[in-house]
Amino acid sequence: YGSGFFETPYLACKFGTTMVPAKYVSQKSIQCIAPVFSGATVNVSVTENGQQFTSTFVTFSFESKS
Repeated sequence: YGSGFFETPYLACKFGTTMVPAKYVSQKSIQCIAPVFSGATVNVSVTENGQQFTSTFVTFSFESKS
């Protein structure tokens, strides 16, 4: 969730160094499916042009399956 999103074919999220496509939901929401990691915490940032990523980010923690 955020603000100012717009629909573009380059919309993506980056989990650490792994980039995944994002789905535009609204100007305040996009959806990304996290890649497969195990027991790691990474920063998540967003791009709308495929090259420049947000300077602010959120932290995402992957948990191992038990």
